[in-house]
Amino acid sequence: MMSELCHRSLDMIPEELEKESRPAVVQSGMYAAEMLSRRYAMRAVNVVIVDELAWVWWYDQQGTIQSSGIDFIKDLPCFLVLIATFRHLGLREWGVDATLGRDGRQYHLRRATREHTRNDKTVHEIHPRRKPHGFDVVFGDREDQTNVKTVATVTRPDKIVKSQYPPFGPETRDFEATQKKATQADAVMKIYWPEVTLTSEAVVLEHAVELGRGDPLIEGHLPTVLASYDLGYSTGTIGEDIQKERRTDGDAIGDSRCMRLLLMRKLLPIEGLPAEEFLRVWVECYRCHFALWMKGFEHTDISIDNLLYDPISRKGVLNVFDLARIRLDSKNQATGQEQTGAIPFMAMDLLSRECFRGEIVRLYRHDFESFLWILPHKLLRGVDEQGANLAKWDTGDYNRCLDSKNTFLNTNLGRWRAKDENERVWEGIGYWLMDWLRDKLYEMTKLHGVRNLAPEELSQSDLDKINRWDDQSNQSAIQVLKEAESVIATRLAKAGSFIPFQPLSDEELQRYLTSRSTPPSSS
Repeated sequence: MMSELCHRSLDMIPEELEKESRPAVVQSGMYAAEMLSRRYAMRAVNVVIVDELAWVWWYDQQGTIQSSGIDFIKDLPCFLVLIATFRHLGLREWGVDATLGRDGRQYHLRRATREHTRNDKTVHEIHPRRKPHGFDVVFGDREDQTNVKTVATVTRPDKIVKSQYPPFGPETRDFEATQKKATQADAVMKIYWPEVTLTSEAVVLEHAVELGRGDPLIEGHLPTVLASYDLGYSTGTIGEDIQKERRTDGDAIGDSRCMRLLLMRKLLPIEGLPAEEFLRVWVECYRCHFALWMKGFEHTDISIDNLLYDPISRKGVLNVFDLARIRLDSKNQATGQEQTGAIPFMAMDLLSRECFRGEIVRLYRHDFESFLWILPHKLLRGVDEQGANLAKWDTGDYNRCLDSKNTFLNTNLGRWRAKDENERVWEGIGYWLMDWLRDKLYEMTKLHGVRNLAPEELSQSDLDKINRWDDQSNQSAIQVLKEAESVIATRLAKAGSFIPFQPLSDEELQRYLTSRSTPPSSS
């Protein structure tokens, strides 16, 4: 009897009891999160019932809105009106965009072929009637959203090519697609929810391509945008309607967002490249980033996921410009208080509370340091416990990431080893660049400490170093790049020059100081 009771109690532990123990608000939030994870979901609406009270909860990519509670016993007519209203809602009112929902997946309930019992309940199996198939998406003209610019077919709606979760803000997903033209071009359709106040990524890329014409560091190293289209929905609409009634409590999180579709030519991630090819493409990407920075485009979101390569030209491509800051354009650019960047690759100076409050000025060296952190992330995985330690960088806690990076630089940098084809690149280049970064961070931390405690002990040379390190000018950016490329050139010469590399000459670098770009048009 005792063994039977123990067996039954163990059977009752799993998901059903765990779900029942969760508060109703938490369960509702989980259902909403599941709904919002669908590519076609614009919002989710749930009703939370506790005892005799019911609340309507509205969820979207900006936040949540909770209604006042309704006592459905004392105010039954009002509750019945609510239910009747729900019955008349169509797919769009429930938050489903039919443009992105036509994947042909339909479910039906079919009796199980054999008995499945669990906790005295018969389990019925849900079977897909047919596999999801592709569907067409019509991209309108970006100006009036009506003239058809191009048509694309989402070939695998059930397969996500890439998914990114920023520290703040909704997920971004890429799906395989094909542009419908005479030549079927492989493409990727990106679905994301940018803030409406920010300049469209397609517009930013158009300006970047225009400014990069004739510049070998930029041409061929930017993604090709085939079409961009905003669906006619904004998360700010309901907030505006509620505010008109003057019945609000609390503030929205950030600015309102819109669902945007971006059709781009298909590129491949550099993470899967052989080590030496990876290094060559990595160099092309950081040089493209440098040239853009000098022309007024600050990327600010460097990560290994945002470095791609063109499978045809084999060139490195710097990707994802939805949070880029355009110094040349004072309208609709990022405010400087956005938490941009993937935490595992962020510069150590930015892994702080001050940065996440928007109190630290973003400098070129911060983005370049992000490029450096990509090297150990790529080259040191797959060796004993190193992969697990590197995975600790991938956290939403910037303090924990900072501690892990400090441990890596000060303790593990000289001990960790790469294996197989990664070994030559890490020992020839990767280690020495991280060593250079460690020395620079240590030197500047020491100088800043002396300046705060005993500024009279600093020489003019020390003050010049501090000023260059904290300087926002392009001259300071050039100095950082020159030092790093000097390290690469020196180490490659000693390691046997396994990739073609020549540091950018003074003449090439000075060109960015003498040429000033014209601001992009505001149209």
